[in-house]
Amino acid sequence: HIRRLITQIMASMLKASVVALIGAASLVDAFAPAALPLRPSRAAAVSRISPNMAVTVTVKEKTGDKTFTCENGDILREEMLANQVELYYTMKGKAFNCGGGGNCGTCKVEVVSGKVTPRTEAENKKLKDAPATFRLACQTCVTGNVVVRNRPDA
Repeated sequence: HIRRLITQIMASMLKASVVALIGAASLVDAFAPAALPLRPSRAAAVSRISPNMAVTVTVKEKTGDKTFTCENGDILREEMLANQVELYYTMKGKAFNCGGGGNCGTCKVEVVSGKVTPRTEAENKKLKDAPATFRLACQTCVTGNVVVRNRPDA
């Protein structure tokens, strides 16, 4: 009984310390990852498009094409993953990708046709020697119907 009481007191003290230090209402809030902000160039591009308009994305793969719809302005990486499209080249890419920060280059696609936002600075750095049609899916917002080739280097 005393051990349980001490545990409850320690948990309360820890929670109070976290709230006092960082202003989080709970430990879950304290350690929850913050949403990644859009880079200014992407934010500006996304603000110019009309949201809530359905667009079609066709992904060309060696095993066949996969087509799905999403909203205008959606990030290509998120929509490909949500629609079970294989995005990464290897198991290493699946396990150790950057999660959409534009740092690793494992979500490279080729835009065959259609409308997407312009390349970001992260893409310009990662894809400086790649053709202009190569993009990072995590940095690419769909602004109209689009056809992409998945894993263009494979």
